[in-house]
Amino acid sequence: MKNNRVLVTVSLGKIYNELISPLTHPTLEDYAYRMGADFFVIEDRKLDETYQEFWEKLRMRDLLDQYDRVLFMDSDVIVHPRAPSLFDLVPLDQLGMTNEGCLQSISDKEYELKDFCKQAGIKMSFRSTRFPDWDGRYWNVGIILFGQEHRSIFSDPPVFITHKYPEQAWVNIQIARLRPKMFCLPRAYHDWKFLMKEDAVLNQLTGSLRWIIHYAGQAKNAALCNEIKEDLDRWSRT
Repeated sequence: MKNNRVLVTVSLGKIYNELISPLTHPTLEDYAYRMGADFFVIEDRKLDETYQEFWEKLRMRDLLDQYDRVLFMDSDVIVHPRAPSLFDLVPLDQLGMTNEGCLQSISDKEYELKDFCKQAGIKMSFRSTRFPDWDGRYWNVGIILFGQEHRSIFSDPPVFITHKYPEQAWVNIQIARLRPKMFCLPRAYHDWKFLMKEDAVLNQLTGSLRWIIHYAGQAKNAALCNEIKEDLDRWSRT
């Protein structure tokens, strides 16, 4: 029987393909298997190579031609061997993502979205410094669970611009425009490693165990591979 769900990731470039993905992908593939999902890796460039690699992530929407639901995870993510299924957690009609806006400066996020619109020539009205319908939540694209009704959110932008995290800004603009029902993933299902290090009080209260850890922004850190190995080893002993 064909699976109607898939876990997809993107692995491009020497750092990921040779160092990071060989450590993280076995955890993603195991997670997919336990959830009854296929596992798929986007590992080739389809867009013009003058465009940032980030944009290739939008190709995950094409899997909706074959599957009803798609779970995207960055390749710098690891999943605990006993992690519960995100497919069971997120309602069918909702877009599952993590609100990054509560963790960082909202004014910085507002500037990022406005700057993207300016560079891309996107006509959007602003009230004061915010989108009229923007509620201040800024969604991280490191983990996304979506279905058929969300396909248009991941459509191509009017122009592929160079930006800090261009695909993330674009997806947030689309969410502000289209206003889908959102499901905010609990921190245990998407935690950033740098926050786990800094938030000692929370770790003492809730325990250091997280089901899913994201090493966002650390791909060029020479010590990252050792850190991932240490976390995987710690999980194997819990």
